[in-house]
Amino acid sequence: MTNLSLEQGTEEWKEMRRKYIGASDAAAIMGISPFCTPYKLWEVKHGLAEIQENEAMRRGTRLEEQARQAYETEVGFGVIPKVVFHPEIPYLMASLDGISVDGSIAVEIKNCNIYDHSLAKEGRVPLHYIPQLQHQLACLGHDLIHYFSYNNSEGILVEVRRDQAYIDRLLEAEAKFWEKH
Repeated sequence: MTNLSLEQGTEEWKEMRRKYIGASDAAAIMGISPFCTPYKLWEVKHGLAEIQENEAMRRGTRLEEQARQAYETEVGFGVIPKVVFHPEIPYLMASLDGISVDGSIAVEIKNCNIYDHSLAKEGRVPLHYIPQLQHQLACLGHDLIHYFSYNNSEGILVEVRRDQAYIDRLLEAEAKFWEKH
């Protein structure tokens, strides 16, 4: 697991992301993103288009630190944002919302709408986040990742296990996308 000490959200970080398939690209590649199509992602990777930031994205960025602190309070340890790369596939990376200092547990934090948050209350993760989480697990080599849904100052933690069959399908789809890249 390699890391790059780029501050997430900076122009340098955004430029670096165009050169890799990141975890947030996985749902588009799998054809289940409500935010981006595979073709739109291809355009973004080629510098022909940009993902237009919407109010939900701005809200998520605005609340990210508050949500991270709520997560840390819940689990009892601190996490730091970190960029990691797949140990064997050079074009795969993930920008983690947080990983424990010892590297043993990572978290994906979502400032969710009421529907997605209600799924977390049932112990479920919205389908469009599954590719992102499994991509992160593939890059990390971990068997477990935390999904933390945050809405109106309420945090819900869902443990997500590695699904190797899903990861295999995801890696195949990502390889095909990369070949067209």
